[in-house]
Amino acid sequence: MFKLIQVEFMKLKRKKFIILILISAFTMPLISVLYYLGGGPIRNFSGFSIWGALSYTEWIILPFILGIVSTMILFDDRQNDTLKQIWIAPVSKSKYLFSKLLILILFSVLYMFLTAVSTIGGGVLIGFKDINNITLGFLFKKSMQIGILTPLAILPITVLEIASKNNYIFPICATIVYVFLGFILIGFTMEYHPLSIVTAMIIHDIPTVETKEAINLRNCYINFTGLSVISFVLSVILLKKQDY
Repeated sequence: MFKLIQVEFMKLKRKKFIILILISAFTMPLISVLYYLGGGPIRNFSGFSIWGALSYTEWIILPFILGIVSTMILFDDRQNDTLKQIWIAPVSKSKYLFSKLLILILFSVLYMFLTAVSTIGGGVLIGFKDINNITLGFLFKKSMQIGILTPLAILPITVLEIASKNNYIFPICATIVYVFLGFILIGFTMEYHPLSIVTAMIIHDIPTVETKEAINLRNCYINFTGLSVISFVLSVILLKKQDY
């Protein structure tokens, strides 16, 4: 398993545009700085952290990026006939998909780490006085939670990626719809769409964030775990039924 993950990491590392994707981690912190300088209602570093790392990055940017990267790493294996070599090895379908998921989680955690660091840089640049162990711990804790949970929330897209086989466009279009649907549902209910559930799990203990309805964490955990497991198992089943 470790060698498989190592190979997946090296394959991803060779793709030059991954660097460009990681650079996009600075997008929301930069926008947040400009928003503050433009007179936006940001009063302290805690509020700045929410804008810089815990809002649109989690809602839209990171899920979309992970959907694209997930599609890319699965599609490349088909195009290069890597799958045939892997099955000859042999490697089980579940281990293969699990290695992809772990790589996606590591990439996601790295992305959120860069977002958190650039958010701190923005806060220092502005000169917030409440940058301390508590606010920094809060930022990194929430960022790592997002980094781990969001790839799991993208698993339903993996099902579509495997089902569509060599069709690259459909999973990307589905990712766009999936991400924006999750974003829209945040304003209505957070207990059913995996991405909106992630939002609920992140913001439930942030006192400055208000929601239209009380967050039922028990339902969120049950639904999220169930959807993640079902998506992964279904992906394995579909992969086993396909002929290469």
